[in-house]
Amino acid sequence: MLKKRNVNEKSFLYLLLVNIILYTVFFSLFIFVKHFSPDDYNTYWNQDIVALDVLARSYRNCYGLLLAVLDRIHVNVVADQIFFGCILILSFAWCTTVITKEVNRRINKDHDIRILFLVQIGSLLLLSNVFISEWLWFSLGYLQWMISVITMTYGAVALAKKDHFGKNWLIGFLCLLIAAGSYQTILSYYVFLVMFFIFVDEKGAVSKESAAAVLRAAAAAVLSIVVNMLFTYALKAAGIISMETRMDFGWERLGERLRLTADLQKEIWVKGMGLLPEYSAIFVLCILSGILIVTIYH
Repeated sequence: MLKKRNVNEKSFLYLLLVNIILYTVFFSLFIFVKHFSPDDYNTYWNQDIVALDVLARSYRNCYGLLLAVLDRIHVNVVADQIFFGCILILSFAWCTTVITKEVNRRINKDHDIRILFLVQIGSLLLLSNVFISEWLWFSLGYLQWMISVITMTYGAVALAKKDHFGKNWLIGFLCLLIAAGSYQTILSYYVFLVMFFIFVDEKGAVSKESAAAVLRAAAAAVLSIVVNMLFTYALKAAGIISMETRMDFGWERLGERLRLTADLQKEIWVKGMGLLPEYSAIFVLCILSGILIVTIYH
């Protein structure tokens, strides 16, 4: 059993080193063995065209612009996938350590190393699970994963702070702007993190303060998506790109999108998207929900 020891700053340095080793083990089969999906081959030969396509069709402006800049200086994200993969490992390890530190600061008032150990396991699972492994199939995406995870993490940390609302909201919004401009789906991780931080800070209480914190956090996320969309439309208006977006948010397709979202819930929660045993995801969700309810009322 772990003996009771106090947590200090050196503990987090050791934790960072452990996380680097763990992510190296988790991701090594992908990172250190060059692999190519059809999209990777396309990027390998036509990175400049892919950059424009990302800008025109995905609203991922930060990622598209960075791809274009890298192409200009003759850096190819697929050809140099091992280099970018190593940075990906470091970024995931760093963010896992930051998340662990933030959660530990909130719940581990006794500075018990055993509590830190449990928090670390939860933080590690957030970025090293079967769904994240799907990202690694596409080496062209290493760049966007690392940028989106880093900015999502710091966005959640900033927007959950109670002091200097204006300054921290602006920092958080800018982080989310980059995160959404790299990979919009990462905002789902942001929602989980920032809601968890707010929940713990408010001790589970539903109050004006907690509602205001949620609204501030939600406003930053929504605005980050809107600004990225407007930037894409501005590029189209300037004639820089042709607008053939695959992400049509028109009102006429709202019903279709809602039905598709409903249908996908079965694929996610019942079938586990083919990556988990059937019903395992919803089983775990029920257990965690039960634990949360018992914790709140007891």
